Order: sequence, then C-alpha cells, then structure tokens
Amino acid sequence: MRTSSVVAIVLSCATGLAGCKPARETNPFPYGDPPETYPKAPPKPVESADEARVTGVVAKATPKPSLDHDMEAVPAPPSPVAPPAPVVSGPDATSPSPDTASPPPDAAEPPPPPPVVAPTAPTATADGLPVLDAATRAALAKRPTNAEKLEARRLNGDGVKLHKKRDYAGAIRLYLDALAAEPQSTLARYNLACAYALTGDAERAIHALLVHRELGHKAKLEDARVDEDFAGLRDDVRFRTLTGYATIVVYSADQVASTAVAELRANLKKSARFLVTDGGPIEGAPTETSVYYQETARPQGKAIADTLGGGVGVGVNVALKPMSAAPKKLQKLAGKTDVVIALASAQDVEASGAGDLSRFYDRDLKGRTAEYVYDLRLKSSGFFVQKRTPSDRSETLSRTGRFKVDGAFLALDYKEVRETASGPGAPEPRTERVTVRPLGEAIEIDGVRYTP
Repeated sequence: MRTSSVVAIVLSCATGLAGCKPARETNPFPYGDPPETYPKAPPKPVESADEARVTGVVAKATPKPSLDHDMEAVPAPPSPVAPPAPVVSGPDATSPSPDTASPPPDAAEPPPPPPVVAPTAPTATADGLPVLDAATRAALAKRPTNAEKLEARRLNGDGVKLHKKRDYAGAIRLYLDALAAEPQSTLARYNLACAYALTGDAERAIHALLVHRELGHKAKLEDARVDEDFAGLRDDVRFRTLTGYATIVVYSADQVASTAVAELRANLKKSARFLVTDGGPIEGAPTETSVYYQETARPQGKAIADTLGGGVGVGVNVALKPMSAAPKKLQKLAGKTDVVIALASAQDVEASGAGDLSRFYDRDLKGRTAEYVYDLRLKSSGFFVQKRTPSDRSETLSRTGRFKVDGAFLALDYKEVRETASGPGAPEPRTERVTVRPLGEAIEIDGVRYTP
C-alpha cells in the first residue's frame, strides 16, 4: 500500500468520527456542579454482574477514583464465583474448612497476672523518722573550697542580723545561700531550722534537724531541745525523737531553798541540755533524791540521774526508778510528765556541775566511734590538741587551741586543719561550746567517750 493512500484513509476516518453523534452522551458532572462544590456522595454501587448487563454499566475490578480526596473509594463488587470460606477461630484453626468449622466452646478467660511492683527505698528509719532525701545526701558529699567556706560564714552572719530583726524570710534566703556554698555548715543549718520553726514550717525545720543527725551533730540536736525557737515543735513526735526532748518537773522537800532548785535547773540545762520546770515543794520530805521516768522516757531519766548522781564522781546517790514506783501523790502530781525529780537535799544540787577535770589533764586520751578514732590531750596550761581520723584513714582533722571549763561545758577556741593525700589545707578558726561530763575514769566530751 502506498503512503499517500494510507494518509487519505486516516483523514477520511477522522472526518467521519468528528461528524458523528455519540450513541450515549455521558455527563462528567452528574450532580450538576464542578468538583469543588458538589456534595460528598458515593456513586451508586453495582449490586451484581446481571444488573450491570441490564443497565449497561460495566463493573470493573478497580473502582473509579473519587473526585474528592475525603470520600471513600467505591469498593469492588464481590466475586460471584465462590463465596469466601468462613474463618474458624481457635488454636487448631490453621486451615479451616466450611464442612468442619464450628464455634469453640465458651471458656472462662484466665485471670490476669498480678502486677509487678518494683521494690522501693525505705521512707522511714527504724525510729520512725523520714529518710533523708537523695538530693540532700548528694549536696552533703560536696567538698567546699576555703573561699566557699568564707562566703558561707559571711552569708550566715548576714542572715543572723535579719533573724534578730525578725525578718525570718530574708534570713532564710541568706541561710540557704550559705548552705549552697557550704552544705556542711553547722551554724547555717541550725539557724535555718530555727527560722523555719519560728515561721511555723515544721516540715522544713524537721528536715534541717535530720541533716544534723546525718552529720553526727549531736550537740546541735541537744541545743534544739532547750532552744525557745523550737517551742512550737515540742509536741511533734519527730522533734522529740530527733532531739530527745522530754517534759521534766522537779519537786523538792520543804527544807530545800528555791535558790537551790533554780541552780539545779540551770545546771541541768547546761550539762544535760534539758529544760526543767519547778513544781514547787511537796509535803513529806523524800528520803532520797530520786528520778522517776515514764517508760518512753527512760533514756532521759537515766541521763538526768547520771548528771545528778555518781557519774560526776562526788558520791551522791540518786535512785533511778520507773514512774510506777513513785509515791501515789507524786504520780498524781506528775500526770503525763515524762520525768520527775524528787529532790531530797540541797547537797544533790552541787553534783549537777561538771566537777573537777584536773585528773584528765596532761594525759593522752583516746576516743572511738563507729566512723572515727579520736586522740585528745587537755593541758593544764589551758591548751588542747585533738586529732580525728576516719576508719579508712583518708584524711586527718587536727584541732589546736585553748579550752575553758564553763559549768558542764568546754568553751573551745581553736584552729582546724584538714589534711588529705594532696596535703594540708588552710587553717580555719573555730569557736564552739561542747558538753563535758566525767564518768569515773573516763570523760565524755561532745558525746565521745575518752579513756586514758
């Protein structure tokens, strides 16, 4: 066939098609609107292949795409050849068959396993006090520099000035700044506890006292039980447990002068760090000076009896008895008082001081606790030397200075040097007042028992 003939035929066919009217005209917009505005209605589904042949609409396996993206596609018609096989559920239904499939019998579902509870850290100690939080423990592990210690001392001093003016909020801010510089600062921590107690914030005051116990500051906890700043906490069982606070009343025989009772109260406050109330004279002179205690306050009763009695080494006999052994009249007077002192003679008052310490002078004294070993020498000239070494011998703390006996206390003015493997640190001046109590051939200083 020639090329010209082919062209002619193609042109002829195109001309004929252009002039022909289609057998059926299809409206591209069956809803009468452009695709942007007509409603989202799906096309009429084709129910079967027979209906498709009657109406002239041919079903296709792939549905025509929707003109609107938010409309669902038209699903393909089900196959007329074979219905889908039923699915049988169950552990053995790997290849289900319509002839053998049957629903499984109803069975009770097994109970869910118990939840796994992760072990939690204890929130309270054996004596019922809360455990110190991890953040505070981490802060206490910090080793401040000498510059930070000096800054902490300055901030604490500024806080005390506001404290005395009763600006407790301002004082608290400065105490916290001081502790940020030196978390181990005894003075700033104690003053912070006082300020919190005065503002009625018992939780934070107790937390500050917990840190003192963590650091072994026994003397500060004893100070707290006689400090009027903590008067609002004396009924709090946590405060009582931390400090050993107890209610104590002294009743005296008629022949004991009120001045002697006042002296006893003052000496017990200094030496044993207990507040004692004067209950006045009682009828019938006690035959011996006795200390009666409730069962929950036996340690406090014993401390008072030791202070008044033979622990001082002057031969005064003080009986220690449970409250149930007290005379009925005294029990009635005592009520719920923790400790009662029945004072029979003014001579017993003289025993409540520290006594003569000269027998311990110029001797090498050694003390020991669970964490430290102490070496101490009190010189008759009024100077002392003390070394404290931890059990792991990681450092040595040396103190050298002067001491003075002040009733049941030692007033200390010294310089402290901390020496580690890298060498000694700078001397730091310190001033403090610690308890002292002779115990026969031993002497207890700041809670540590020393023997020659």
